[in-house]
Amino acid sequence: MSAAAIGLDAAARLLVREARLLDERRFSEWLELYADDASYWVPACRDDGGFAPDTSSALSLLRMDRPLLADWVARMNSGSAHVELPAVRVTRMIAGVEADDQLRNVFHCAWMMQTHTHGKSDLHSGRSRFELTEAPGTGVRIRRKEVRLIQDTVAYGYLPLV
Repeated sequence: MSAAAIGLDAAARLLVREARLLDERRFSEWLELYADDASYWVPACRDDGGFAPDTSSALSLLRMDRPLLADWVARMNSGSAHVELPAVRVTRMIAGVEADDQLRNVFHCAWMMQTHTHGKSDLHSGRSRFELTEAPGTGVRIRRKEVRLIQDTVAYGYLPLV
């Protein structure tokens, strides 16, 4: 992480922008919000309702590094991703962005996402944890993102990125 702390206002703007770019299907621009060493993790919920503390011991619904995120963007931009036919309409809302009390440049937020496809709407929600970084010339970027779903079952076997 960088030596300087990233402010809450800058973090909140980045998280809201990330959601908007996904909603607008501007996937290439969305990918640019992620650092070169980024990771994106959606752990599965354990039987006791909790989540594993890290990726080394957890079943993951989704775990991608920057190259896999780039592959996902290429598939979405191709227009032939079968899970997006027809394209899923999505609105994401970010709320309650707060800085971690103990870790510098780590932020938490709550989110809700409504999806509509195949004549059916679904509502998803959860909490996310972001580790942000800042490098000269690139601005604030997402280094790590962890998404904890309230309900980890999804219609059609597909959930758009949160």
